[in-house]
Amino acid sequence: MAYITMMAPRLLELRRVLKDSGSVYLHCDPTASHYLKLVMDAVFGARHFQNEIVWRYRKWPTGKHNFSAIMISYSLC
Repeated sequence: MAYITMMAPRLLELRRVLKDSGSVYLHCDPTASHYLKLVMDAVFGARHFQNEIVWRYRKWPTGKHNFSAIMISYSLC
């Protein structure tokens, strides 16, 4: 919850300085994406939501453990 509380004023400031034709791409952890989407809907408006990009990594063939990533996209134009 502290992370969401920390992000809210930053997103408000981002909205203030963003041009009307600007876009925002927010890269976040999957555990925070739902909460951040609610904050971004409040700041930018739900009608400006464009897409959610989910990256999926496979363990094979490298055998390394990777984490999934979530990216949320808003466009004001």
